Amino acid sequence: MQIAIAILRLADRAVVALVKLGLIVSACTALLVGLAGALDVVASTVFRKPIPIVSEISADALAVIIFLAIGYAQHRRAHISVDIVTAYLPERARKVMELLALLVSLVFLGALAWQAGDLARESFAVRESAMALIPYPVYPFKIAFLIGLGLVVLELVRQIIWAFLSWSDDRRSVSRPTGVKG
Repeated sequence: MQIAIAILRLADRAVVALVKLGLIVSACTALLVGLAGALDVVASTVFRKPIPIVSEISADALAVIIFLAIGYAQHRRAHISVDIVTAYLPERARKVMELLALLVSLVFLGALAWQAGDLARESFAVRESAMALIPYPVYPFKIAFLIGLGLVVLELVRQIIWAFLSWSDDRRSVSRPTGVKG
């Protein structure tokens, strides 16, 4: 059992590191989009020549920004929740509701990731490009979207495993997962 717990803790740290890396890439992408937008405004205002594909790439990058960061939001349990009902439930019932929410999220986002995988694979296979003034590849954005969904699915699986372990009889040997609030 100790080896299994050690492996689980190692996997826990790996998933948390990946989720944080997704957040860093998301933040860097947001910074690049902001800088490109600022350059476009300067070029449009000063030189009366906008940069042709900035708005198109910015729109595609938005999915990257959002979905690479969503795993970290789930890690921090920072999503909006309405606890008007669960606040009055006993702790065990509240844990059941939280687990149910995690499971529903896993099914929904897992199905979305599966379909995004098909979409990214097809896009990569044909080297899909945007029909813009200056064509640019779209498949990297779709692959990043898939990676972001994969990260949130991994985080959900991590939280579900820890939720089940916290209910086991062996509670004393299992510590709280990384980053989960009490």
